[in-house]
Amino acid sequence: MLRRSDRPKLSSHYVLETAAWLAGVTLMMILTGALWVYHESKIILSEQQEQVRNQLAQGIGIAMVEGLAVKDFGLLESRLIQALSNPSLESAVILDPSGATLARVEINSEGIPGPVFDAQRVDLPEASKNRLAFEEHGKDGQVIAWQPISAGTLLGWLSLQFAYDETELILAELGRKTFFLTLTITLVMLGLFGLILRRTHQVIIQNELQLRRANQSLRDAAEHDPLTRLPNRAALMNMMQTWLDEANRQRLGMAVVFLDLDGFKPLNDAYGHRFGDKVLAWVAQALKQATRQEDFIARYGGDEFVILVNQVSNMDEIEPLLRRGLGRLTQAFEIDGIEASLGGSLGVAVYPMHGRSPNELLIRADQAMYEAKAAGGNQWAVWTR
Repeated sequence: MLRRSDRPKLSSHYVLETAAWLAGVTLMMILTGALWVYHESKIILSEQQEQVRNQLAQGIGIAMVEGLAVKDFGLLESRLIQALSNPSLESAVILDPSGATLARVEINSEGIPGPVFDAQRVDLPEASKNRLAFEEHGKDGQVIAWQPISAGTLLGWLSLQFAYDETELILAELGRKTFFLTLTITLVMLGLFGLILRRTHQVIIQNELQLRRANQSLRDAAEHDPLTRLPNRAALMNMMQTWLDEANRQRLGMAVVFLDLDGFKPLNDAYGHRFGDKVLAWVAQALKQATRQEDFIARYGGDEFVILVNQVSNMDEIEPLLRRGLGRLTQAFEIDGIEASLGGSLGVAVYPMHGRSPNELLIRADQAMYEAKAAGGNQWAVWTR
């Protein structure tokens, strides 16, 4: 048993040293935890933001293929103006493979996107030689995403300038506040440490949910035509392959209907592109009313549409749909006080009789459509060898 003189003496100096040591350890733990959370949050957000930028650039690039292929600079500018409705974008530029500017759209001082008539040549970055998408950092912390636009061959480049993201500033401010609190109330932070981590975790989860929603919105934008809200060409090809795989497994048929509007160009020329856009939106609704819910309708480009009809084996099963479609299209309609009417030429190709791949079926349905148009239009034709 220890005598009284052998027992350790607790002095104020010893207590202060112990408290200081505990406070230092606590401070280091909190700082380490805060830095780790900051670092991991930055990595997660940076990866998610880069993914969002890549998907946005890819979706806009797909929308540019048609206009770039036919050198329709008006179409390119209108697509870029639609793209700059995204608040994270400051400018968008379409370049040819040599770096010559074909179309440029920027946000003006009033916050409205508009074309900039600038035909100067841009020195393409060294990374463009690989013909793959990449990113580079611009001035003032901005990010510039480069997306190749190709249709078999390289047609040009899409350059998107993203505004400076304030996420790092927000995270840095959170780190500074955490550091200040640990310096002033280190002992109190022992009890609050768990709450801070929990709140930080909630912020990260909320950001992830927001980014997932943004990703979903971008995927929808990449797979849908912005004018008619119908699936676009990329979504059509994916759906065709999915349906063909299912049809092959279950030994079922599938029909591809290629529609080209008759009489659309005169309306567009007479009343302008704005009226023409409203007509295309009306056509999309008319096709939805004429088809079944299980049918798939896509805007192929311009005034061309494609309808997929699943589980068919002969023309008798698809003729009612063709009649309804033509009947609906030939009905007179009124837009902005203007009465007008349209027609349509339809070409049909059936799997597996007329082809076994998406491209083969589309090409043959397109050829059949031209036969219907050559015969006077406002009718349908089935591809024949």
